[in-house]
Amino acid sequence: MKRRFLILLATIGVSFGIYFLVSATLPKDFIPEEFSESRIRGAELARSIVELSSSSLASLEEIARLDDWPKDWRDLMANAEEGE
Repeated sequence: MKRRFLILLATIGVSFGIYFLVSATLPKDFIPEEFSESRIRGAELARSIVELSSSSLASLEEIARLDDWPKDWRDLMANAEEGE
């Protein structure tokens, strides 16, 4: 039982030693350049998608307005015929 406890303590000690060694060698805010570039390209792509969806929405609103126009026109014509 005492031997297992010593092995556990040694494993924990070695783990902390490796952790502190790695954290001392790498800078604290280490981010690979590829990740930064990908993040920037992703933000540009998202902005492009938002712009395209906004223009698509405007086009759909115009289509919906023009789609209602013949119905309004037919109603006006029906009212005009009733008035004659």
